[in-house]
Amino acid sequence: MINISWEQYVKYVDVICQEFKNKALFVRDIDSVYGIPRGGVILAVLLSHKLNLKYIDDIKKIDSNVLVVDDIFDSGNTINRFFKNLNLINIKTAAIVVNEKSNIKASFYSFFNISNEWINFPYEDCKYKCGRCHDTGEVILYELGESIKCPSCN
Repeated sequence: MINISWEQYVKYVDVICQEFKNKALFVRDIDSVYGIPRGGVILAVLLSHKLNLKYIDDIKKIDSNVLVVDDIFDSGNTINRFFKNLNLINIKTAAIVVNEKSNIKASFYSFFNISNEWINFPYEDCKYKCGRCHDTGEVILYELGESIKCPSCN
C-alpha cells in the first residue's frame, strides 16, 4: 500500500499544474475543470484554484473545453465508462496516479504506478492504516505504533 499525505498530494497537484502550463498550446481551449465523484472532486477544486479554471459540477456542461479529472486511473474502466456514457471524445484528462494496468492514460498525471499497489489518498485516511501481514496474510492495522486487528476488515 502507498500512503499519500496531504503534503505529498499538494505536491502532486503542483506537478499536474506545471505540466498543464508547459503544454499551453495543447490546452489553450481548456477553461473549466470537472471532477469525477468522489476522488476527482478534490483534485478538480485544487486545479480550479491553481490554474484559474472554472469549476463545474454539472455533468451536462462537459465539452471539449473541460478538463476531466479523477484521483486515479486504476484499470481505466471508470474514465472509459464516463466517456462512453456521455459520448465524449477528444477530452483532456488529469489524475494524480495512473496505474500501469490502466487501459487509458491521463493527459496529465503526477506519477505512474508500476507496482499497482493500492493507493491510500489522504482524504480516505482514518485512524487506521490497513495492511496485510506478509507472513500470515492477516489484515492488520497500525495505530500509534501498535498492530491491532482491523474492525472493518475482520
